[in-house]
Amino acid sequence: MRSTDPNHLVLADLLRSAGRGSDEFETHARQLVSLLQLKNLIEYEARTARLAEAEDAVKRARRLVDWALKTATESGIGQ
Repeated sequence: MRSTDPNHLVLADLLRSAGRGSDEFETHARQLVSLLQLKNLIEYEARTARLAEAEDAVKRARRLVDWALKTATESGIGQ
């Protein structure tokens, strides 16, 4: 599944759909929404990110990517 929608928040809906009601996927979809909201705030509200915000966002993004890679590997995607 993939999205060409310019609204990145649609990705959270795709993640939820891929998880078919899984609590794990729902949790990660909410984490993605949180990251995207921060990105939008910084990108469109004409303010710079505070160092603590940036560091937190990077940590959360890394955890989300690690989970996605682990999940994809375990499901055989990309093999």
